[in-house]
Amino acid sequence: KNLLLLFLQLNKLAPIFDMSNSQCSRQMRFLVCSTLFPLCTDEVQKPVRACRSACEKVKSECSHDPIVKQYWPEILDCEQLPHNGKSELCLNVSSALK
Repeated sequence: KNLLLLFLQLNKLAPIFDMSNSQCSRQMRFLVCSTLFPLCTDEVQKPVRACRSACEKVKSECSHDPIVKQYWPEILDCEQLPHNGKSELCLNVSSALK
């Protein structure tokens, strides 16, 4: 039963892995990875995820990509991500990747 539940959860993530290979935005892989594997450290109380602005930029740049448009997952809901410079820490893409 646990194996089946694990399989079902992983199956839900399959579109995200497809999206991470999309060429629509140079920041797509950063967004996917920082969402699935946020920065965790003893010095910060909560996991550090991507900033909302990074998510919105990727979503805007990829709005023409049919795979991304069709399968944009709930886990990448930009509204749930923190704003840069507010009380919660978040990750932005290095200027070298912009």
